[in-house]
Amino acid sequence: MVLSALGVPWETVVEDYLLSNHFRKEENDKMLGMIRSFAASHGGPDGEDIAFSRVEGLLYVKEKSLQAAHAEIIERHGSIEAFLLEGLGCTAEGLQRLRDDLLE
Repeated sequence: MVLSALGVPWETVVEDYLLSNHFRKEENDKMLGMIRSFAASHGGPDGEDIAFSRVEGLLYVKEKSLQAAHAEIIERHGSIEAFLLEGLGCTAEGLQRLRDDLLE
């Protein structure tokens, strides 16, 4: 939302969002390994697969999820800015202050 509020093109927002998977990979893989080990010792192979798939979906971001949220916002509000103003109750002055503070 912040990047969109600053006028960053949508394609760049998506690219930035997906970088989370790259920068969080080591920590996410560590967490998944711990969960996999725990599930294997407490629930057998089926439990391991179930636990892994559920948690993996929480740790890694998916472009499909972001695109779906964006499509819903555009359908309901017409633009990200309208969503921020109408949907979230931001003020035009607040958005301008955000832009002034974060943009050169």
